[in-house]
Amino acid sequence: MQKNNRKIFFALFLGLQILLLLGKFIFFPEYNNESLTSDLQNPLSLLGFWSYFIVTGTYVLSAFFFIPILILLNIISGALYGPYIGTIISISGITLGSMASTISVRYVFKEIQFSIKKNPNAQEIYLLLSKHGSIMVIIIRLIFIVPYLLQNLILALTPIGLIKLALLTFWGALPGAAAYSLIGAGLVQTNDVNKAGWYIGIGVTILTSCFLLMKYLRKKFQIPPNKL
Repeated sequence: MQKNNRKIFFALFLGLQILLLLGKFIFFPEYNNESLTSDLQNPLSLLGFWSYFIVTGTYVLSAFFFIPILILLNIISGALYGPYIGTIISISGITLGSMASTISVRYVFKEIQFSIKKNPNAQEIYLLLSKHGSIMVIIIRLIFIVPYLLQNLILALTPIGLIKLALLTFWGALPGAAAYSLIGAGLVQTNDVNKAGWYIGIGVTILTSCFLLMKYLRKKFQIPPNKL
């Protein structure tokens, strides 16, 4: 039991350290990518395979408590683990985080529902969801410039079931998760400029493709540009 308590404490401490380092990265931009990656990799390497669960858990906790760092976590996952494992961790964290955020809004922090329902943009999105159904969730998740947190808050108040919403989130957010992981991996490739260029270039190409696909879907389903 004592050994398990130590593991839990270390996991919580590591999660807090990740959040603090993210804050340092946001408020002190002179803190370079190499230093950030090194500082995060050192404690994570002590956990080995379990570090994947710690980072994924950070996604879930951030989503549950409405901490707007999911896109930044996505980029850092790519920087820490590379574009492939980084994408797997990111899409797992985003999907589980959407479930955590939905549970949080629906059952824990219910008072936030009133603010969301009063928002005119949210009302328009709910009308579109009632008209077009599940495809609207995919379109919303493809809007990579809108923070996942805001998307989660709005989608949490839809009648869509938790599992179905998670599955739709997985497919809708997968391209963005891959793109941000590639960009993160490229940002730390300081010794290989060509590889960095490829990673970042592919990431930007995926984001551009998401934007074009979103425009096509909006046109196909006759969704006015100012509505979404």
